[in-house]
Amino acid sequence: MNAAELTLEALAATGETAESKRLQEIESRLELLKEKRFDPNKPPKPKPAILTLNGHKVLTEGNICGEGGQAGTAKSHQLAAIMACTMAEDPSKGDFLGWHCRNPEGKLVLYIDAEQSEEDFHSLLDNAMRRAGARKLPEWLHAYNMTGEEPEAIKAAIQDLTDFYGMKGAGVQLALLDGYADLLRNGPNDETESKETVRWLMALARKHATGIFGVQHYNAQADGIKMRGHFGSELERKAQTVLALKRDNADAVTVYATKTRGRPIPEREGSRFAWDEDAKMFLSVANKGKIQSEQKTVERAQLVKDALRNDCSLSHTELTARIAELEHIKTDAAKKRISTMRKEGFLQIVPATGFYTKGGNCE
Repeated sequence: MNAAELTLEALAATGETAESKRLQEIESRLELLKEKRFDPNKPPKPKPAILTLNGHKVLTEGNICGEGGQAGTAKSHQLAAIMACTMAEDPSKGDFLGWHCRNPEGKLVLYIDAEQSEEDFHSLLDNAMRRAGARKLPEWLHAYNMTGEEPEAIKAAIQDLTDFYGMKGAGVQLALLDGYADLLRNGPNDETESKETVRWLMALARKHATGIFGVQHYNAQADGIKMRGHFGSELERKAQTVLALKRDNADAVTVYATKTRGRPIPEREGSRFAWDEDAKMFLSVANKGKIQSEQKTVERAQLVKDALRNDCSLSHTELTARIAELEHIKTDAAKKRISTMRKEGFLQIVPATGFYTKGGNCE
């Protein structure tokens, strides 16, 4: 009698069949699935934002975030600005390049630098303290320079620090990694290792109800917005938010979202910053949206002034004809322009005559 026959005989002796045994195994696994099944009567509690950019939610508890850019787009300085915001007494009084991140409970904020030299590492932390107006790092902010260390050692340090402070301390608020590729033994083009590493990062974030934010280089190609290798592809699929850094012709850099699981952050609404030689750091400058808005304000005001140059007020018909002539547009388009400018405060109606005159925004 072979082993299979012995097994069947044993099952028969206990009144069980192979089919009933199989059903028991399935039922056991299905029991574990119950807590993962959608239940409309048990919505999850909203997760608090750990990081926001210009008021947009970027990272919440239990999630990971990736920021990519070509060389020279100040990726590391973004991490310094985030650290500075966590330690500032009053973030509303500082320039944190659009970032907002608080740590009122004094949880661990971890910064792992695996890319810069020791000198640049110290310079970046000094920059963060100056930006925050702090003389020293708070006890809960741990920064380590691990450039040149093996990927296994870097991952072990991240795992040990988050586990220790997750179990023994106040918890883990945020982990900042510069950069993600240094966690990979075989580089970002190894598909298996890339998937395993992203899964490990996600599991770590969920385990400690924390957020993990890291930077990754783009592929070396003109105008590319694709993170390097299989790791970049996997990160872009699994991350809560994927941010891009883009340098423009004015030598300023804009950070915006190429993918979010919430409200989009288009380039015109992103945070824009440029190097300030006097301050010896990057400082915020007007983003594309603000520049366009300011330009539109100037153009709208000038159009009204030109239309009313020789008159204090005009009837709707007269103003329509004047704007159509000045803007080289059709009558219907001119009427829409008048309606828009009235709503925006560039035009107003004189109650006594019903004629149009300059609004408050033209002053």
